[in-house]
Amino acid sequence: MPVLRPLLVLLVLSGSAFADEPVKKLKLEIELIDGSRVFAEPVEASPSIGLRSRVGQADVPLCDLAHFEVQADQETVAVQWPNGDRLTGVASTGRIHVHSVVGKLECPRASIRRCTVQVITADRPLKPAGVSASGIWGQHRPANAIDGERTSSWNSGGYTGWVELDLGADYELALIRAEIQFSPSGHAVHGFYVSQEPMRGNVSGGRLVKAFSGTRKTGDMLAADCEPGTVGRYVQFRCTNSVAWFNVREVEVLPRL
Repeated sequence: MPVLRPLLVLLVLSGSAFADEPVKKLKLEIELIDGSRVFAEPVEASPSIGLRSRVGQADVPLCDLAHFEVQADQETVAVQWPNGDRLTGVASTGRIHVHSVVGKLECPRASIRRCTVQVITADRPLKPAGVSASGIWGQHRPANAIDGERTSSWNSGGYTGWVELDLGADYELALIRAEIQFSPSGHAVHGFYVSQEPMRGNVSGGRLVKAFSGTRKTGDMLAADCEPGTVGRYVQFRCTNSVAWFNVREVEVLPRL
Protein backbone atom coordinates (compact mmCIF):
# COMPACT_ATOMS: atom_id res chain seq x y z
CA MET A 1 0.00 0.00 0.00
CA PRO A 2 1.53 3.37 -1.00
CA VAL A 3 2.20 5.88 1.74
CA LEU A 4 0.04 8.97 1.33
CA ARG A 5 1.86 12.17 2.24
CA PRO A 6 0.14 15.54 2.33
CA LEU A 7 1.19 18.07 -0.25
CA LEU A 8 1.63 21.60 1.01
CA VAL A 9 0.81 24.12 -1.69
CA LEU A 10 1.26 27.85 -1.19
CA LEU A 11 -1.27 29.83 -3.17
CA VAL A 12 -1.27 33.56 -3.75
CA LEU A 13 -4.95 34.36 -4.04
CA SER A 14 -5.16 37.43 -6.20
CA GLY A 15 -8.30 37.33 -8.29
CA SER A 16 -8.08 33.54 -8.54
CA ALA A 17 -10.97 31.08 -8.62
CA PHE A 18 -10.29 30.26 -4.97
CA ALA A 19 -11.12 33.80 -3.82
CA ASP A 20 -14.77 32.87 -3.28
CA GLU A 21 -14.02 29.99 -0.89
CA PRO A 22 -15.46 30.67 2.58
CA VAL A 23 -13.12 31.92 5.28
CA LYS A 24 -12.47 29.21 7.87
CA LYS A 25 -11.34 29.24 11.49
CA LEU A 26 -10.69 26.38 13.88
CA LYS A 27 -12.12 26.10 17.37
CA LEU A 28 -10.80 23.36 19.65
CA GLU A 29 -12.51 21.84 22.67
CA ILE A 30 -9.66 20.24 24.62
CA GLU A 31 -10.55 17.83 27.42
CA LEU A 32 -7.64 17.41 29.83
CA ILE A 33 -6.89 14.31 31.90
CA ASP A 34 -7.88 16.14 35.10
CA GLY A 35 -11.39 16.73 33.74
CA SER A 36 -10.85 20.39 32.80
CA ARG A 37 -11.97 21.69 29.42
CA VAL A 38 -10.34 24.42 27.35
CA PHE A 39 -12.06 26.15 24.41
CA ALA A 40 -9.44 27.77 22.23
CA GLU A 41 -8.06 28.58 18.80
CA PRO A 42 -4.76 27.13 17.56
CA VAL A 43 -1.88 29.59 17.30
CA GLU A 44 -0.58 28.04 14.07
CA ALA A 45 -2.42 28.90 10.89
CA SER A 46 -2.54 25.26 9.72
CA PRO A 47 -1.88 22.98 12.70
CA SER A 48 -1.37 19.24 12.15
CA ILE A 49 -0.52 16.06 14.03
CA GLY A 50 2.56 14.10 13.01
CA LEU A 51 1.55 10.43 13.12
CA ARG A 52 3.61 7.27 12.53
CA SER A 53 1.26 4.39 11.82
CA ARG A 54 1.32 1.03 10.06
CA VAL A 55 0.65 2.73 6.74
CA GLY A 56 3.54 5.14 7.16
CA GLN A 57 4.33 8.64 8.40
CA ALA A 58 1.87 11.46 7.80
CA ASP A 59 1.05 14.96 8.96
CA VAL A 60 -2.70 14.99 9.55
CA PRO A 61 -4.22 18.52 9.36
CA LEU A 62 -6.48 19.27 12.34
CA CYS A 63 -8.98 21.01 10.07
CA ASP A 64 -9.73 17.64 8.42
CA LEU A 65 -10.54 15.86 11.70
CA ALA A 66 -13.63 15.47 13.87
CA HIS A 67 -11.50 14.73 16.95
CA PHE A 68 -8.42 12.96 18.28
CA GLU A 69 -7.79 11.03 21.50
CA VAL A 70 -4.54 10.47 23.38
CA GLN A 71 -4.26 6.90 24.66
CA ALA A 72 -3.16 5.78 28.13
CA ASP A 73 0.52 5.42 27.15
CA GLN A 74 0.50 9.16 26.25
CA GLU A 75 2.38 8.38 23.01
CA THR A 76 -0.35 6.79 20.91
CA VAL A 77 -3.00 9.00 19.32
CA ALA A 78 -6.21 7.90 17.59
CA VAL A 79 -7.56 10.40 15.05
CA GLN A 80 -11.05 10.31 13.55
CA TRP A 81 -12.38 12.04 10.44
CA PRO A 82 -15.98 13.30 10.12
CA ASN A 83 -16.89 10.33 7.90
CA GLY A 84 -15.93 7.88 10.68
CA ASP A 85 -12.53 6.82 9.31
CA ARG A 86 -9.95 6.28 12.06
CA LEU A 87 -6.17 6.00 12.19
CA THR A 88 -4.01 5.16 15.20
CA GLY A 89 -0.30 5.74 15.52
CA VAL A 90 2.56 7.18 17.55
CA ALA A 91 2.44 10.98 17.55
CA SER A 92 5.50 13.14 16.99
CA THR A 93 3.58 16.27 17.94
CA GLY A 94 4.45 17.04 21.56
CA ARG A 95 2.11 19.92 22.38
CA ILE A 96 -0.57 22.19 20.97
CA HIS A 97 -0.22 25.97 21.20
CA VAL A 98 -3.56 27.74 21.55
CA HIS A 99 -5.18 31.09 22.32
CA SER A 100 -7.90 30.92 24.99
CA VAL A 101 -9.81 33.34 27.21
CA VAL A 102 -6.93 33.18 29.71
CA GLY A 103 -4.29 33.93 27.09
CA LYS A 104 -1.78 31.83 25.18
CA LEU A 105 -1.45 28.26 26.45
CA GLU A 106 0.73 25.25 25.72
CA CYS A 107 -1.15 21.98 26.05
CA PRO A 108 1.29 19.05 26.28
CA ARG A 109 0.08 15.89 24.59
CA ALA A 110 0.42 13.99 27.89
CA SER A 111 -2.16 16.30 29.51
CA ILE A 112 -4.81 15.82 26.78
CA ARG A 113 -7.49 13.14 26.83
CA ARG A 114 -9.51 14.27 23.82
CA CYS A 115 -9.61 17.22 21.43
CA THR A 116 -12.75 17.96 19.39
CA VAL A 117 -12.29 20.08 16.28
CA GLN A 118 -14.89 22.52 14.98
CA VAL A 119 -14.37 24.21 11.63
CA ILE A 120 -16.00 27.64 11.76
CA THR A 121 -17.36 29.25 8.60
CA ALA A 122 -19.64 32.26 8.24
CA ASP A 123 -22.40 30.18 6.59
CA ARG A 124 -22.57 27.41 9.21
CA PRO A 125 -24.25 27.71 12.65
CA LEU A 126 -21.93 27.42 15.63
CA LYS A 127 -22.12 24.21 17.64
CA PRO A 128 -23.04 25.14 21.24
CA ALA A 129 -21.04 23.63 24.08
CA GLY A 130 -24.13 23.53 26.28
CA VAL A 131 -27.64 24.83 26.87
CA SER A 132 -29.75 25.78 29.89
CA ALA A 133 -33.36 26.85 30.25
CA SER A 134 -35.93 28.31 32.63
CA GLY A 135 -37.99 25.13 32.73
CA ILE A 136 -38.94 21.92 30.99
CA TRP A 137 -42.12 20.05 30.09
CA GLY A 138 -42.08 16.29 29.59
CA GLN A 139 -39.59 15.10 27.00
CA HIS A 140 -39.22 18.58 25.50
CA ARG A 141 -35.70 19.12 26.85
CA PRO A 142 -33.45 22.19 26.31
CA ALA A 143 -31.08 20.05 24.21
CA ASN A 144 -33.86 19.76 21.61
CA ALA A 145 -33.41 23.48 20.82
CA ILE A 146 -29.85 22.92 19.58
CA ASP A 147 -29.95 19.42 18.06
CA GLY A 148 -30.36 20.59 14.46
CA GLU A 149 -33.73 18.84 14.14
CA ARG A 150 -36.92 20.76 13.40
CA THR A 151 -39.02 17.74 14.41
CA SER A 152 -38.08 18.11 18.10
CA SER A 153 -38.57 21.09 20.39
CA TRP A 154 -37.93 22.52 23.83
CA ASN A 155 -40.91 23.63 25.92
CA SER A 156 -40.59 25.91 28.94
CA GLY A 157 -43.69 24.43 30.57
CA GLY A 158 -45.23 27.90 30.71
CA TYR A 159 -46.19 30.96 28.74
CA THR A 160 -42.87 32.74 29.32
CA GLY A 161 -39.26 31.71 29.93
CA TRP A 162 -35.85 31.53 28.33
CA VAL A 163 -33.40 29.15 26.70
CA GLU A 164 -29.68 30.05 26.76
CA LEU A 165 -26.91 28.72 24.54
CA ASP A 166 -23.32 28.47 25.77
CA LEU A 167 -21.09 28.73 22.70
CA GLY A 168 -18.05 27.63 24.70
CA ALA A 169 -16.00 30.72 23.89
CA ASP A 170 -16.47 34.34 22.83
CA TYR A 171 -17.39 34.86 19.19
CA GLU A 172 -18.21 37.90 17.12
CA LEU A 173 -21.76 37.18 16.02
CA ALA A 174 -23.42 37.88 12.68
CA LEU A 175 -26.92 36.39 12.93
CA ILE A 176 -29.22 34.81 15.52
CA ARG A 177 -32.36 32.97 14.49
CA ALA A 178 -34.99 30.81 16.15
CA GLU A 179 -37.88 28.73 14.85
CA ILE A 180 -40.86 28.48 17.17
CA GLN A 181 -43.78 26.14 17.66
CA PHE A 182 -46.83 28.18 18.60
CA SER A 183 -50.38 26.99 19.14
CA PRO A 184 -52.86 28.58 19.14
CA SER A 185 -51.66 31.46 16.98
CA GLY A 186 -51.64 34.79 18.72
CA HIS A 187 -49.64 37.63 20.20
CA ALA A 188 -46.22 37.17 21.82
CA VAL A 189 -43.13 39.18 22.80
CA HIS A 190 -39.67 37.66 22.27
CA GLY A 191 -36.08 38.88 22.36
CA PHE A 192 -32.48 37.83 21.66
CA TYR A 193 -29.79 38.71 24.22
CA VAL A 194 -26.01 38.28 24.10
CA SER A 195 -23.48 38.33 26.91
CA GLN A 196 -19.96 37.20 27.78
CA GLU A 197 -21.29 35.88 31.11
CA PRO A 198 -24.26 33.60 31.89
CA MET A 199 -27.55 35.53 32.08
CA ARG A 200 -30.19 32.90 32.92
CA GLY A 201 -33.04 34.62 34.77
CA ASN A 202 -31.47 38.09 34.74
CA VAL A 203 -30.59 39.72 31.42
CA SER A 204 -29.60 43.09 32.92
CA GLY A 205 -25.94 42.33 32.17
CA GLY A 206 -26.70 41.23 28.62
CA ARG A 207 -27.12 43.10 25.37
CA LEU A 208 -30.50 43.15 23.67
CA VAL A 209 -29.89 42.37 20.01
CA LYS A 210 -33.51 42.59 18.90
CA ALA A 211 -37.02 42.46 20.36
CA PHE A 212 -40.07 41.03 18.55
CA SER A 213 -43.72 41.82 19.26
CA GLY A 214 -46.62 40.64 17.14
CA THR A 215 -48.82 37.74 16.08
CA ARG A 216 -47.02 34.38 15.93
CA LYS A 217 -47.80 30.92 14.56
CA THR A 218 -46.04 27.56 14.36
CA GLY A 219 -43.10 27.59 11.96
CA ASP A 220 -42.32 31.30 12.33
CA MET A 221 -38.60 32.06 12.11
CA LEU A 222 -37.41 35.04 14.15
CA ALA A 223 -34.05 36.37 12.99
CA ALA A 224 -31.78 39.24 13.98
CA ASP A 225 -28.69 40.61 12.26
CA CYS A 226 -26.01 41.50 14.81
CA GLU A 227 -24.15 44.77 14.53
CA PRO A 228 -20.39 44.46 13.88
CA GLY A 229 -18.61 44.19 17.21
CA THR A 230 -21.35 42.11 18.86
CA VAL A 231 -19.25 39.64 20.85
CA GLY A 232 -20.52 37.04 23.28
CA ARG A 233 -20.36 33.50 24.55
CA TYR A 234 -23.94 33.24 25.80
CA VAL A 235 -26.99 33.76 23.58
CA GLN A 236 -30.46 33.79 25.11
CA PHE A 237 -33.85 33.55 23.41
CA ARG A 238 -36.50 34.89 25.82
CA CYS A 239 -40.28 35.19 25.85
CA THR A 240 -41.88 37.71 28.22
CA ASN A 241 -45.50 37.62 27.07
CA SER A 242 -47.48 35.04 25.13
CA VAL A 243 -50.93 33.51 24.59
CA ALA A 244 -49.32 30.08 24.04
CA TRP A 245 -46.66 28.05 25.81
CA PHE A 246 -43.08 29.01 24.97
CA ASN A 247 -42.04 26.22 22.59
CA VAL A 248 -38.83 26.41 20.50
CA ARG A 249 -37.85 24.07 17.69
CA GLU A 250 -34.32 25.39 17.10
CA VAL A 251 -32.00 28.29 17.94
CA GLU A 252 -29.01 28.94 15.66
CA VAL A 253 -26.14 31.40 15.88
CA LEU A 254 -23.88 32.29 12.94
CA PRO A 255 -20.42 33.85 13.47
CA ARG A 256 -18.87 36.88 11.83
CA LEU A 257 -15.40 36.04 10.43
